[in-house]
Amino acid sequence: MGYFKGINRSGFFDRPDGQVEFYPWGVFARGYLLNADQAGRVRQSVRRWNGLGLPIVMGVSIAISTTRLYWLYLPLIVLTIALLPLWNRMLRDVLAGAERTPRRMRLADNAQNMAEGQGILVTLALAVLGLLMTSGSVWVVLTAPSPGRWAGAFGAVFFGFALCLLCYQLFHLFDRI
Repeated sequence: MGYFKGINRSGFFDRPDGQVEFYPWGVFARGYLLNADQAGRVRQSVRRWNGLGLPIVMGVSIAISTTRLYWLYLPLIVLTIALLPLWNRMLRDVLAGAERTPRRMRLADNAQNMAEGQGILVTLALAVLGLLMTSGSVWVVLTAPSPGRWAGAFGAVFFGFALCLLCYQLFHLFDRI
């Protein structure tokens, strides 16, 4: 169990009939129905994509945030958007011939599936970090000069939403015990 396992698992849902529903665009589009062989190939591709991409984005983000070059976040966002066609191409290759699902994924289903992949300890640690980040953002709103308050407000909304989602995941995990 771990954070990356939860990330890699979040879009996949095993069905009782042995098929797997996969939602590569999350709640924004319908998913795909995969048989066991297709699901194995798709899971491997997603693991490879996340295993390379997420550590790079995290490392670059941390490196940028420790310098006066914080404005480089804008090119990082542009780079992420520019990589979407590559993700789409990878998906097109591994999902060739897959049937579409009749519905979109619900956010609650995704949160539960991700929580089960992460486990209680990782989800609890993330919730504590979310609480600290939300509290810190509110503190910035209350104490920073005027320009810094916008960053604090954005952080409070972003981390507050993440905290709500993590608390939902914790309730789901504790409910299963």
